[in-house]
Amino acid sequence: MKATLEFSDDDEVKLRQYLDGPLAFDVLWDVDQHLRMQIKHGEMSEAVADALQAVRDYLHTSAAEHGISIDA
Repeated sequence: MKATLEFSDDDEVKLRQYLDGPLAFDVLWDVDQHLRMQIKHGEMSEAVADALQAVRDYLHTSAAEHGISIDA
């Protein structure tokens, strides 16, 4: 079976976003893991580590508010 779908410009953007969802999740997970490793093993001031942890906490909170868990 073959089907042809036609989209308006707005619909095509939304479709691409949905199709790229798994890739976007991989990016979020990579960013989370990078932040985790920097906080745990990076050489930085406590203030910088606290700022990175705040970003990581926000990432998890925002994801959870949208029903997404980025914990592996």
